[in-house]
Amino acid sequence: MSDFVYKGLRKRIIIATVIISVVLASIVYLTNYRQIDTSVADIARDRAERFNLVFDNLLNDPANLDPDAIRNALIKFSNTHTQNHIGEFIYVTIFDKNANAITQMAEADAEAMIEITEISKSNNDRLKSTTTTYLQSFQIDNRYHVYIQVPLWNSSGNISAIVEGIFRVSDEAINTIWTKTFLTILFAIGIVMITAIILYPVITRLTKRLARYSDALLTSNLETIKVLGSAIAKRDNDTDAHNSRVTIYAILLAKEINLDPLKIQSLIKGAFLHDVGKIGIRDNVLLKPGRLDNDEFDIMKTHVNHGNEIIAGLHY
Repeated sequence: MSDFVYKGLRKRIIIATVIISVVLASIVYLTNYRQIDTSVADIARDRAERFNLVFDNLLNDPANLDPDAIRNALIKFSNTHTQNHIGEFIYVTIFDKNANAITQMAEADAEAMIEITEISKSNNDRLKSTTTTYLQSFQIDNRYHVYIQVPLWNSSGNISAIVEGIFRVSDEAINTIWTKTFLTILFAIGIVMITAIILYPVITRLTKRLARYSDALLTSNLETIKVLGSAIAKRDNDTDAHNSRVTIYAILLAKEINLDPLKIQSLIKGAFLHDVGKIGIRDNVLLKPGRLDNDEFDIMKTHVNHGNEIIAGLHY
């Protein structure tokens, strides 16, 4: 099998490896970030539920929430729920059901607080209608953060307050994402290469078999042309010599203009069979030794139509 086929296979394997690796890496990357969002939501809901259980008495009357009591409860609660391996809350504000701030805790620096304030303002309208957990991902100083709103329910099953928080994702969690992404790329490359090693011999064998079939078909095609040429020669030796000359001239001219080799092959077929229609010319005209009269010449010219009919199904 020629080198260009091997090169083509290798090129396609490399392209497939790159594409599959990029696609899988992207999927893993996005999936892991979504998992972080999900984990943050779970943490927030869990802590909201714990806050509800521990300080349920502070939330029973939504119209008369005690800011100082809730702040003290929040401080006490925060001291018993420290940083998670995924990250930590750096900002928490508790609002009443009318979106009025009751108390706030913040551990972010001044620059981060500017962005946090902007995020909070942009979601202020959502507070009044919050009935489920809401998440929004964003970046502060190239660090991944998650904005979250979680409703707090009293024992009567009514919303008493809404917790607004900013969760800063830890470097450990981000590094885990990149590690998983990198391992996925290696895994994808390994799978593609193993698959290629298994399939490459099969593909080459099939390609060689196809090449043999193509050679056999080409040989059969050339033999058919040879038979047609022989049929012409049996009727008119001059035509046989003329066909050979035309074919040789055609090849020389094609090489002179640097015609593509595949097109030269087609040209050879056409040149060799260009007078095949003379098979349909009567002997008294085709084999006449002297000059043809006008009627005979008209008959001779019909060999073009005969030739077109004969080779109508031949592709070249």
